Amino acid sequence: MIAQTGLVTLEIDEKTTYKSIIEQLAELYPEMVGPLIHPDELTLLNCTVFFRNQHEMITQEQIDQSPAPGDRLSLLTVIVGGC
Repeated sequence: MIAQTGLVTLEIDEKTTYKSIIEQLAELYPEMVGPLIHPDELTLLNCTVFFRNQHEMITQEQIDQSPAPGDRLSLLTVIVGGC
């Protein structure tokens, strides 16, 4: 675990987007920048994804959308050949 924690709770509002969550994580856990978060763009690297409510992957096209109240996000790194 890069951030040395298994669970993070963030206070968000209806204007919070997935991108702004990534920015919050980068600020709270700077050690994630580089291995999981692109340092220049503050976006997730290609092999790192959000899963919403344990079953729906958030795509790059959805990055400016907002999670619904009560959504639970998991940040996962997919390890496969070519990443």
